[in-house]
Amino acid sequence: MGGGESSKWKRGKEKKRKRRMQEHSQSAQVGRNGPVKRRKATPSEKARPTAGEESNPRTGKKATDLFEKMKARLSGGRFRWLNEQLYTTTGVEAFAKLTAEPELYEQYHEGFREQTRGWPQQPISVVTRWLNSKKKNLVVADFGCGDAKLADSVKQKVHSLDLVATKPGVIACNMADTPLASASIDVAVFCLALMGTDYGKFLQEANRVLRTPGHLWIAEVRSRFGESFEEKFLKNLLAMGFSLKSKDVSNKMFAVYILEKKDHEPMPKRLDWPEFKPCIYKRR
Repeated sequence: MGGGESSKWKRGKEKKRKRRMQEHSQSAQVGRNGPVKRRKATPSEKARPTAGEESNPRTGKKATDLFEKMKARLSGGRFRWLNEQLYTTTGVEAFAKLTAEPELYEQYHEGFREQTRGWPQQPISVVTRWLNSKKKNLVVADFGCGDAKLADSVKQKVHSLDLVATKPGVIACNMADTPLASASIDVAVFCLALMGTDYGKFLQEANRVLRTPGHLWIAEVRSRFGESFEEKFLKNLLAMGFSLKSKDVSNKMFAVYILEKKDHEPMPKRLDWPEFKPCIYKRR
């Protein structure tokens, strides 16, 4: 490379160096005197929480979500324990337990509402429609009424029965020993209420208080039916003097049976009731 070309190359290099220094100086000046433009954040960067966001009660949605999940998990575990207790004890034992600790009853029903919230259809809605299609002067007994929603939803008079009285008008009692008079009601309803190892006694009590003709309306979770359960279950009801009027198994969650009480027949001395499977709900 000749001397002239070398000198020209050096001058060009020096100009570039000065231009870079000048640009850097202008950039620093803007940063001191005004906002500096920054590149736009990517979607993933926008979604990323800033430091302290998760613990901020006003903006920490993720912290709230985590708390709600933990609360739901604890509530679900408590519900499953209570559910198991009610399915594996007698009516007398369940009544004594919840009379002593009525707060357990509310915990159970809170968990029950959460577990069944996603069902495509609720059995209480099915029995409500059925009763509202019947005469107004019928008298109904709602065994295991829960929050007594049925009484608030139909035109008939309803005796609401459950282990704990959650509101005025609910009768707290063992479902096998109610204060209702014999042959005093027209419809006995068991809406997911055949809980306990002696559930057969609940049905015998319903038979006692039903007039002739009267109706027995039953809805139960289908997963509780073991092999040949339905056959043995209905056989006992027929032996008590009922006839099967209709059966609906179209719902994937529960089955509905409607029976009619025929002329009074002597109660069999002994009925061998098949064992219901405990109702197992999903972990959430």
